[in-house]
Amino acid sequence: NNVDDSSFMTILQGCRLLTDLDVKGCEKITDRSAEFIGLCSDLQKLSLDCTQIGDKTMLAIAENLVNLRWLFASGTNVTDFGMIEYTKLTAQRNQGLSVLELSCCRLTDEGLIVLVDDHRALMKSLRTLVLRENRLLTSSSLEKLCMFRSLTALDLTNCKMKYSCAEKILLSLTNLNTFHATLEDFHDEIDNITTLRDNAQLKRDGISIVLNGRSV
Repeated sequence: NNVDDSSFMTILQGCRLLTDLDVKGCEKITDRSAEFIGLCSDLQKLSLDCTQIGDKTMLAIAENLVNLRWLFASGTNVTDFGMIEYTKLTAQRNQGLSVLELSCCRLTDEGLIVLVDDHRALMKSLRTLVLRENRLLTSSSLEKLCMFRSLTALDLTNCKMKYSCAEKILLSLTNLNTFHATLEDFHDEIDNITTLRDNAQLKRDGISIVLNGRSV
């Protein structure tokens, strides 16, 4: 946790063959050093959770880390701009990810809609998507995740979602084995939620559905 921009730069400059880098919780790391992440161009797995990185770092990741498959950047300053620029650059070269976690960021419907509509490679490759605590994301963009048919795990806890959106996602994403969400109309739809698990299309072995903290 004592790693700051200066020491992180030293790591990036001296360990250029890294394939896995985890600086989770190093709150002193900012875009000032992290935008040079491209020095480690062989990275396949990168965790920047709970650092102070933002859109400049997302741009550097998109420009340089062509082998990246796991990206963790929750609790950072990433905004729609960073998401959109990341989408543009990685979509151009058909680069996908297996895991993307961007919880507790500054994302809105605008950024997520661009990601879903414009990134065909990600749509095919992504297995795990975690966007929890992005409270500006609503059903308008979240329902578009129905297009990500390869997803096996999806966490949308404390995003602004309606029951109808959750139902649509569950019925569309037949490979899901884990789904967490918070519904704005949970109490209004309690009867539907109670019977949701009995839907023939959802009777898949091992699927875990948690709505508003309750297992369904």
